[in-house]
Amino acid sequence: MNSVRAFILGENQTIRRNRPGICELREGYVQDRHVSVVTTPVEWLARLKSFWFFKNAVKSLKNEMEFCESLVFPGPHAFLLVIDDKSNEESLLLDAIREVFGQEALDYSMVLFINACPRNQPRDNRCVKACGNRYHILSSTNQSVTRLFVEVEKMIESKKSNFFTNHFEFFKKVSVHLEQEFKTEYETKESELLRKLTEMNETLQKKQKEIMDLKTEVDLKNAMLQEERHKRKALEEILTEGGAEQALLTRGQPRTAQRQALSEHKDEREGQIETREEDSQPSGSQYVYSLKPAASLQTM
Repeated sequence: MNSVRAFILGENQTIRRNRPGICELREGYVQDRHVSVVTTPVEWLARLKSFWFFKNAVKSLKNEMEFCESLVFPGPHAFLLVIDDKSNEESLLLDAIREVFGQEALDYSMVLFINACPRNQPRDNRCVKACGNRYHILSSTNQSVTRLFVEVEKMIESKKSNFFTNHFEFFKKVSVHLEQEFKTEYETKESELLRKLTEMNETLQKKQKEIMDLKTEVDLKNAMLQEERHKRKALEEILTEGGAEQALLTRGQPRTAQRQALSEHKDEREGQIETREEDSQPSGSQYVYSLKPAASLQTM
């Protein structure tokens, strides 16, 4: 048994479960495959032979056999029966498998010969016949292990399941239930995600509209400010051309006051007159220049 496990798993193997005297589960990666191998004690054959009644012998092993089968969930891909060429007594193990797991378990069974065939032809072997003439000669080479995997895949490809379970219908119902539950959960989560996505899109569109409105408002204010600057510049040019000596427009002064000040300044400029009178009187007369508005010319 140990040699078969070593051939299949190689050196990189890990012990997962070990119940002394019953079975041992080891795992490893072989050719990019995760492989689990459960080995059972050779004493099982001796115990089957020790009972007068075979059913009593099987009853004594049933719990142990079911425990070994349960270690590889949901079930083993194959039962590998390792035999030598001494006798056909290993067929008792196949009979025990049939009693415990049912006739269908033999459809997942295969005989392994180690390094060489028995002296009789393999197809004449009673165990090989019970396994539907399926057998493999295993050696410590990668090609032999690869060939074993190919034979196992070929054996299960026509079966209703890729693994053996004596509760197939129950497992099928559970699988359907879990699939339906997963589908319902998936649809619920998908609907929730779509709802959140719709809300996010609506929020995004609302924010984009707010940004556009704000941009329009900013552009309008900029236009009004630009217009105000043009008006102020035009007013300053008018004041400059009119000979204003100081700026009457002050920041923050109301427009009514600006207009009144501008009107007063204009009247003042128009009211200022420069008079020059050349006196035709006798010598001694003087010229008087008045810069006061509305003042009369006087002779001294």
